[in-house]
Amino acid sequence: MNKDVIYIEPEDDITNILTGIKNSKTKIVALVPPKKANVLKSAVNFKLIAKTAQDTEKVVVLISSDSALLKLAAIARVPVAKNLQTKPEIPTNEMLDDDSSSEEDDVIDGEEAAAIVKDESGAVEAGATAAAIESIDLDDDTIEIDEKGPKDSKSKKAKKNKKSKVPNFDKYRKFIILGAIGVVLLIGFVVWALVIAPRAHIAVSVRTTARQFSETVSFTTDESREDVTDGVFLLETQKLTKESVVEFEATGQLDKGTKATGTLTISRTGTASPSALTIPKGTKFTINQNVYVADAALTLAGATTADVELCGFAACFRAGAIKGTVKVTAEAAGTKYNIEAATSGWTTGVSGLAISSSAMTGGTTNIVKVVSDADVRKARENLDSVSAADGRSELTEEFPSGLIPISSSFKTSSSDPVSTPAVGAEVDEGVIPKLIAETTFSMFGVDRVRISEYIEARTMEAISGEADQQVYSTGVSENGDENKAFIESFRESNGTYTAKLKTTTKVGPQVTDEMVLEKSLGRKIGEIQSMLKSIKGVGSVRVDTAVFWMSSVPNDVNKVTVEITVE
Repeated sequence: MNKDVIYIEPEDDITNILTGIKNSKTKIVALVPPKKANVLKSAVNFKLIAKTAQDTEKVVVLISSDSALLKLAAIARVPVAKNLQTKPEIPTNEMLDDDSSSEEDDVIDGEEAAAIVKDESGAVEAGATAAAIESIDLDDDTIEIDEKGPKDSKSKKAKKNKKSKVPNFDKYRKFIILGAIGVVLLIGFVVWALVIAPRAHIAVSVRTTARQFSETVSFTTDESREDVTDGVFLLETQKLTKESVVEFEATGQLDKGTKATGTLTISRTGTASPSALTIPKGTKFTINQNVYVADAALTLAGATTADVELCGFAACFRAGAIKGTVKVTAEAAGTKYNIEAATSGWTTGVSGLAISSSAMTGGTTNIVKVVSDADVRKARENLDSVSAADGRSELTEEFPSGLIPISSSFKTSSSDPVSTPAVGAEVDEGVIPKLIAETTFSMFGVDRVRISEYIEARTMEAISGEADQQVYSTGVSENGDENKAFIESFRESNGTYTAKLKTTTKVGPQVTDEMVLEKSLGRKIGEIQSMLKSIKGVGSVRVDTAVFWMSSVPNDVNKVTVEITVE
């Protein structure tokens, strides 16, 4: 068998030696040290060499007879040989005590070792051949190492064919692992096949007859009055609100400036009642079509005895004898209400008065855009309301699936359009006024489950005289295509609601999941089919098993499913 020979140079360190061992492509590596191998004079380095040989699954042989190196090799259990032709062995006490060889003869340096290795052309140097290292026995997967050291020739011949071999278990490791995996898989398969896999599905189809159902029922909006047994059901209201919106342009104007203010002096004149006269707050005074409003009430005293005597039989006042002042504010903002003081020209709804005024000041003008009544009237003409048909359709689509809609209870109500901003309100820059009208659509609905329970109870009463019959379908379904139940002729009279409840029911033989399981658990498939088909009204029976080798249904209710379909 091929082997590598590593010649250690004096300057080599332990890293170079370990790298050489790791990079070797052969099973056997021979280390040939020089006469002064300082790197090998360390027990730690020998242990590193032994560890590397073990990790890389190689046999490292030290070619030396130096007693110091042999002692270190013995500690690390590294095989040694005197030369490349000598059979390697673990150093013993006899070898360590043998000092017959001189130091010069015991250690082979690199040049001497090279002289005893045969080159590729077949030439032999120093009486040795490259095949000499083959004296290290290596039979396929075992390596022979003499653990007891040298013996006499007779002992060697007696033990020639008796070799200590270490089996290479790595060769069988994958087979052992694969075998273990195979055993686990086999056990798992057996458990699955006998415990988990056995399952069955039994499908039974029954033939039914259709029966028409039609009864008058009542409804209430008071939950406490609901009585399903007597056919009184609670109405639930569903609503949908839709907005109709139209944008318009605001054309109204409003002066949001300040209002002018001033003071009026009012005197009683001419013939009048002798009693006191009160001018109420809010009394309007006009001059040159500008209107001003009194901020407070003003009371003028009545006529005295002297006034009456002076006028004779009629009550009269001396001009300007009785007078008073009151503050007034312009009816609207604007600079046009700013006027100078006036001694005449003022009018009011009270006669027998002389009115003069101070200057009216403080009025300013600030014209803003507002929504006017005319704007709203025009926008209403362009407002499109949501059609009742569209509202009904959308409300029906959004109806809860748990309720049956009562189409004949559909109602529509609309609110008055509302302007945003409101009429008379200022319209800010960039804001587009809108007219909004809301339309509310409403419809009653009734609980599907309660309706279905009522239909089933009434139908069971009707077929009570027929043996082994049951209701398979009340016709009530959330699926629109399958639903047969509906409510018509809905009407209200004095707070009482009535309607006609109609549907199509399906009645057939009494076949239940429990009955099918009772006749199936633990029995042969053929026996199950025969027993179930013997029931009047049963159409077909199919038994499907999870695995092909099953000939009977498991005796475990949790491993059998039943499906009953109606033809």
